[in-house]
Amino acid sequence: MAAPLRKSSEFIATEREKLTYRISLYGVAVGNAELEARHENGEVRITTRVTSNPVLSGIYPVDDRIETRLVAGNYLITNVRQKEGRFASDMGFTLKMREKSVFWIDRLRQVYGSDSLPREDVMDLISGFYYLRNRPLEVNRPVELHLYDSIKYVPTTVEVLRKERVLLPNLKEVDTLVIHPLLKTDGFFRRTGDVLVWLTDDERKVPVRVETSIPLGTVTAELVSAEAEPATSRK
Repeated sequence: MAAPLRKSSEFIATEREKLTYRISLYGVAVGNAELEARHENGEVRITTRVTSNPVLSGIYPVDDRIETRLVAGNYLITNVRQKEGRFASDMGFTLKMREKSVFWIDRLRQVYGSDSLPREDVMDLISGFYYLRNRPLEVNRPVELHLYDSIKYVPTTVEVLRKERVLLPNLKEVDTLVIHPLLKTDGFFRRTGDVLVWLTDDERKVPVRVETSIPLGTVTAELVSAEAEPATSRK
């Protein structure tokens, strides 16, 4: 078997991490989100879930899920299922890093295909975000990510705007870095504006707040709980 191009530690520094968020619109709680990353059977598995509560579901139901797996350090296998209002999508793709290619499938349209990629280090949106958290970040020093999303390769710049102290829902204050990914695809939520993310200004870079816009207005996701297990020795 070919030697791995990517290491699991590039994406998750702990054995397991689970982050839970409250989503609000105009100050009213309208949903929940969970991000979970873990090592399992030699793989890295990352799952993201966003769901609306009954307050929002009556007018704009949301049920989004992304699952991605780093397999043998050479493959990223991603499934994306979305339901947002009247929009629905069910897609999957496998990034074959060593071959610099991708196989994709659109299950609702019943079409599939293969494309070449310009680089070995292309990631999906979620693994790219976890990779970013394990990078050194400095204000006014943008980071370039190479992403594959919505069936296309999209080089993406992430601006590090400023440092900011944030009050969490549990009334704890934390120092953060505010980042601005210049996303060129919709990703989660059929967003209509920019995305801002507040990461703790420490080694873990935990996302404690996310703000973006959807057709109904600006939504905010705030961290309400975080669980983590210490890392074991891994390559």
